[in-house]
Amino acid sequence: MICVKLFVGGEIQYNSDGAFYSIRPKFSFPVTVNHAFDYLENEIYKRVGCTVSQASLKIQARFNLRQDGQRDYQLIPVTDQESWKMILDIVTSFQQRLPVLDLYVELESNHNGFNSQLDLNSQIHIPSSNRIPEPRTRPSFIRVRKPVPDYSHVPVDAIDDNSLESGDEMLSDEIEGSDEEVRPTSQSQSQLRSRVSQYPITVRDNMSRTFDKPLAVGTVYESKAALRAAINKFHLEHNYKCKVKYNGATRFNVVCTDDFCKFSVIANPHNLSGSWIIKKQAIPHTCKATPHGHYQLTAELVARAIDNTMRKNMCATINHIRDVVKSTYRKVTPKYNKLWRGRELAIANLLGSWENSYNLLIPLFEAIKRTNPGSKYCVTSFPIENSPNRHFKAAAWAYGPCIAAIPFLRPVISIDACFMSGRYKGRLLMACGYDAENRLLPLAFGIVEKESVENWGFFMRWLQLEVIGNNRFMCVISDRHLKIKSVFQDPHLGWDESTNICVHRLCSQHVVDNLFKHVGRRKEVSDKFKIGVNKKKPRRLQEMIQDFEISCPEALDYLNKVGKRNSNDEDELPCLEKLYQAMDGGHRWEIMTTNGSESLNNVFKLTRRLPITAIVQGTFYKMTSWFRERRKKSSSGT
Repeated sequence: MICVKLFVGGEIQYNSDGAFYSIRPKFSFPVTVNHAFDYLENEIYKRVGCTVSQASLKIQARFNLRQDGQRDYQLIPVTDQESWKMILDIVTSFQQRLPVLDLYVELESNHNGFNSQLDLNSQIHIPSSNRIPEPRTRPSFIRVRKPVPDYSHVPVDAIDDNSLESGDEMLSDEIEGSDEEVRPTSQSQSQLRSRVSQYPITVRDNMSRTFDKPLAVGTVYESKAALRAAINKFHLEHNYKCKVKYNGATRFNVVCTDDFCKFSVIANPHNLSGSWIIKKQAIPHTCKATPHGHYQLTAELVARAIDNTMRKNMCATINHIRDVVKSTYRKVTPKYNKLWRGRELAIANLLGSWENSYNLLIPLFEAIKRTNPGSKYCVTSFPIENSPNRHFKAAAWAYGPCIAAIPFLRPVISIDACFMSGRYKGRLLMACGYDAENRLLPLAFGIVEKESVENWGFFMRWLQLEVIGNNRFMCVISDRHLKIKSVFQDPHLGWDESTNICVHRLCSQHVVDNLFKHVGRRKEVSDKFKIGVNKKKPRRLQEMIQDFEISCPEALDYLNKVGKRNSNDEDELPCLEKLYQAMDGGHRWEIMTTNGSESLNNVFKLTRRLPITAIVQGTFYKMTSWFRERRKKSSSGT
């Protein structure tokens, strides 16, 4: 609970300690962190004894900005739900036994005869006939030379300069029982003139307070986009729905989606600077919208709400983004597609547009190549008919330190592909090596549209020519993807097993998973194979095969087809060396799975949601951190 001390009816003054109020607090009431800004306004109106139609509130919270025991009290405006939530967060962070919040409130009349000072300031009294009061509403004169409009409803600091023309004397009431003439002092008149521009009568007379201040008549917005954002924000905070009735160059009209609600806002261009001003508004909303799938919760508003969150964590999940949006717009439950598109837009606002990131790809690679000698890349594209632009096809890149480390690695690599989950779909290809301590070292990355023979051939051919080298023997471990198997059957791609410069082996874990499904989910069969496939002695492997001949012949039939180039070709001999370590010939170096590349898929799981240039930067920063950590470890001798 928070104790609110309400200061009203006095004046805000300043001294060496900062801001303070001229009188003691008139009211107090409790609030909690769950109370909304509307509750605060209702409590204030109830205690001062007026309504929203009579006066509007100007609320300011006082805080001490010094933390060293000194005093520096400053005022923070409280205008909407967001600022009220910020004030509550500040108060609760002080860790006091009973948090206290000082609120300074000023009431502005809505031109219906309500006078906040006469109603609230108990120190003001009716003057006697033999005492001349200090002028409070306007300067007083006895003689009248021309009629003046009635300004009784306008504060003293809002009187126009036209009513103070030189050489004219102003209207005044004669004070009963006194013949003395009262004239304003030069000081009060100068103060009056200096504040005229702050409250022009033409604006205040047209200003309506029928609903929230951001949509009041006379409010100016820097652009039409800012106007629409303010309208959407107002409707989200108050759980209303609206639609655009007219959208033109000279007029913008918004009405309620409910035909029985007469709400309407009309805005026009303000000047040549592109700003817009609200010219007219109808009665407030008389309807209520459902909290699900609000029309005004656009992707732009979601992007604005999660901007700070995305700056701290570029890979925030949809569930986390939903919580952030719901904390900002508590009356609305956002839909998944709005959250997904809002996240994309927030990423684009921070990293650049998704489309433009492809134009920055080659400059980024050139910058990496210039600062990291030995780095290599390749970007392919094809022309678009009747257009000067080109269509992105594929990209591959490798970093200089990774290429230089290849002679010191085991002659085994694992390759795999993973999905890109951003706006534009694709596949991220990776080739991973292993050092003497069995630690991972990514050798090359690639981005293609899909897993095809052409795309895998492009990546593997570039990997051999630019990264590994033509004459270096390498054992490649992968899953049983048909497109990968086709690469090792094409002699033009440089990975033909018949040339004895490479061998292709299968990941045993993928085979275990497929065998488990093939034999009717019999776990004892898959467990036996998982043990037998890692045996190094042919005798132990033969024991497993004989056991399968008796207990599960269908498992043995499936395993004999796994290594074949064409699983349906009965004349092709089983390629058992692709599967069993005992028949491998030592090429695997005891590496039976593609866990290395699979681990990299998990490392870059969140990075794959970002634009293409951010993906490249993510791989660069990860490689930099790994090399720095390993260099520190090797230099320390641990």
